[in-house]
Amino acid sequence: MPELVELIEATFPDVLVTVAMVFVLVGPLAWAIGDAQRRGESGGSVAIWFLFTGPLVAVFWLMLRPPQTALARRPAETDNAEEALSVAASLDQDGEWDAAARWYREVARRWPERSAYVSACLAEIREKRSLAREA
Repeated sequence: MPELVELIEATFPDVLVTVAMVFVLVGPLAWAIGDAQRRGESGGSVAIWFLFTGPLVAVFWLMLRPPQTALARRPAETDNAEEALSVAASLDQDGEWDAAARWYREVARRWPERSAYVSACLAEIREKRSLAREA
């Protein structure tokens, strides 16, 4: 039994270093792949970058990543009404009426002073939907 304790004590620092290295190597890769997928990009390209850059892939991804698409964003990610209304309008223009309506409703909930404007925007979306059904 004392030999087992000595073996554990002797190998524990090596195991700890190995686990830390795995987190240092895999952590940035996992984050970059997840961020790429949230932005509508393939995580595979990030994995290929990892083969050449190692954990620096996260730094390169931060510098080169595309902007987040409006469709991928969530209303809770913004803290001001103007930005939220801008995202909703962009979605509306792109024909993503369900997503735009969700954003408009969230704006009305979080910023009640915008309710009149939001109601008008939602009415326009309903009108566009009815025109699209008739066509």
